[in-house]
Amino acid sequence: MKRDITDSLFSKLIRLLENHTCRRCGTVHSPNSQGLHCAHFHSRAKRSTRWYRDNATALCYGCHQYIDLHKEEKVEFFLTILGREQFDALELRAKTIKKFTPDDIKALRQELRDKIRRLEDK
Repeated sequence: MKRDITDSLFSKLIRLLENHTCRRCGTVHSPNSQGLHCAHFHSRAKRSTRWYRDNATALCYGCHQYIDLHKEEKVEFFLTILGREQFDALELRAKTIKKFTPDDIKALRQELRDKIRRLEDK
């Protein structure tokens, strides 16, 4: 699936929120490292959760590959991060169809830029 500017902004935000640290193994990466990914629980194909904070975390390349190949561990990992209530809400959200208008995407991009700017200014 092709990434666009919204995906890039969301990925940058997630990595900033996680302090450029892999959530699974704890390895710290430089801010522009290609080795730290924005990993999604539900596929980016699900628009309802594609840019939703609870659906993503920062994982290094190795942990991202491992988690994606071990589905039961991926569920447990995200359950640990979110807790049961948030995890169940994420599951429900993933089953919801969401369509974004061009104006929705424009507003989302601006919101992501603003959040990134605030984090970088700290």
